[in-house]
Amino acid sequence: MSNSVERERPIDWHGPEGEKARIVFVWGHDDHPMPIGLRITVTLSDGQTQTLNEQTNYKSFLEARDRGITMAKDAMNIMSGRP
Repeated sequence: MSNSVERERPIDWHGPEGEKARIVFVWGHDDHPMPIGLRITVTLSDGQTQTLNEQTNYKSFLEARDRGITMAKDAMNIMSGRP
């Protein structure tokens, strides 16, 4: 019998020009407390959308969260043509 752990909910992130990102954590087994991946959907104010996926082993939930936010910000900048 496995002990399930409490899991964090997805994060909604908003950019400076009306962009939106949803960062979804991909989890492994019920008893594993660390995400094993990220699925990030970025939508610009004009409706342009891009989905990013990453699968890796994170050392902590905070590392996964910070990586997701960085990926979302980078995608927003690239899609918007910002440096």
